[in-house]
Amino acid sequence: MFHAALQLPIDRRADLAAELLRSLDEEERSLPQTEVDRRWAEEITRRADRAIRGESTGLDADAVLTAIEAKLRRR
Repeated sequence: MFHAALQLPIDRRADLAAELLRSLDEEERSLPQTEVDRRWAEEITRRADRAIRGESTGLDADAVLTAIEAKLRRR
């Protein structure tokens, strides 16, 4: 299914991605705030641990923004 989704035209993939993200938002809204907070704290801890172990080095924000702008200009 994932491979088939990757074969869709870019506008259809964008629509699909937006729908998937929307479904996650809807699920999150159905959870108690304490559970949402717990999950975010768990995710932040996971990411921080990866950074501390050197498994996630991060990216320079200016470089990322420049790359995004370049991609948008090519559209």
